[in-house]
Amino acid sequence: YISNQKDLVAGSVIVEYLFEKHFCNEQQCVTFLRELNTSKTKTLFDILNECGLRGDIVKLTASNLFDACLEIISTLKLNKSNPQYIRFFLDEVLGFLQGNTSNISLFIDWWERRADKASVIIPEGINAVNIMTIHASKGLEFPIVISPYLAWDIEKNQSIWVDVAEENIDLPVALINTTKTADKTIYKVLAENERQQQTLDSLNMLYVDFTRAVERLHIISPELKKKSAKNCHTWLVNFSETQSHYQASAHFIEFGTLHKTTKKPHHKSGLEQLQIHSIDFNRNSDVIQIKGASNYNSNEEVSNAREYGILVHYILSKINSIEDVDAVIQQAILSGDVTVDESNKMMLEIKRLLALPALVNYFEKGVKVKNELEILTAAGDILRPDRVVIQGNHAIVIDYKTGKKNAQKYHAQMQDYEYALLSLGYSSVKKILLYIQEQEIEIL
Repeated sequence: YISNQKDLVAGSVIVEYLFEKHFCNEQQCVTFLRELNTSKTKTLFDILNECGLRGDIVKLTASNLFDACLEIISTLKLNKSNPQYIRFFLDEVLGFLQGNTSNISLFIDWWERRADKASVIIPEGINAVNIMTIHASKGLEFPIVISPYLAWDIEKNQSIWVDVAEENIDLPVALINTTKTADKTIYKVLAENERQQQTLDSLNMLYVDFTRAVERLHIISPELKKKSAKNCHTWLVNFSETQSHYQASAHFIEFGTLHKTTKKPHHKSGLEQLQIHSIDFNRNSDVIQIKGASNYNSNEEVSNAREYGILVHYILSKINSIEDVDAVIQQAILSGDVTVDESNKMMLEIKRLLALPALVNYFEKGVKVKNELEILTAAGDILRPDRVVIQGNHAIVIDYKTGKKNAQKYHAQMQDYEYALLSLGYSSVKKILLYIQEQEIEIL
């Protein structure tokens, strides 16, 4: 929502969150949703204030990514519970910033790919349950092991490559399935070998799983909806039924005697564990702050963040019409991207660019514009033209260039934009390249 305050879906999700966390009641939630989606003046920040969550709008919208995350955590009071996850997330943000820009949209794309793979690192010795796969547990040991899902299929239909030895088939190799149908062919032995290999793999998996526990092993095998002889559950049941103390009615069997242990905790000695109870935020404005990377930086540009072309490109990406120039530059001043002295020159230069005859109509107030529009192509590629102006069924794509002219590269890129927009249903596409440093325009 911060990166695109016209994204009412994202805003509505946050309102739902406020209701779930009891920052507002159901009636207020309904009212907030209606106002957010129908009112032209009501913003999510107004709703947060009405819920008693007073965040600093400047810090939320104009700060670097890390500071914005801190402000979000503080505003929504996320630091009041599960602080270890909040701290871990902030570590992830810092890790992202070490090799990327401070752009919120880029971070969101990265986090959507990263989130399912990331996990909180638990120090050895802390009182917590480790959740891992059987493969990951190989070579390790634990006081207590719980195996909750031992009901996998031992044999699965697989496809294997075989050398073709039939005279009527003019192929050197072929791909066959290892189902029982293969047993009716000359490849029966190969199919049977593959199935036996799968069975051996399952036995090895069970061996690793059953030998990780030092004191107690709990095996839980969910009952199958459809009986299958080729399933770990069936193996366990068949074995249990051969034991005299198997409780068939309860589907339960136990070996050994359960007793309390007086052994020392099962972990190596190390540094004393520190319990994290909360995250405190210092509101003292006199504290020295280190300014992070701004939104327009990239790896090679961090040290030259004030380079004219790059900064103008960044400011243009935030402008809908020429009337927005003053406000966007003022925000750049607040975020530390430009000084007051630099801003005056910057403002004149940008207004001069936007007043060029070939551009002026596309930066007028009221034009339908999409800045940094993401387009997903049929091939799965994501294109992001700098500016697309919509006029009825026609599209005008404008791309800003800070480097030297490169006709082959830039023209091909604009051609991709044109094909993508035409595939979205626009009848025609006009392509404009704006070379910022040269203050030249190329219409394709």
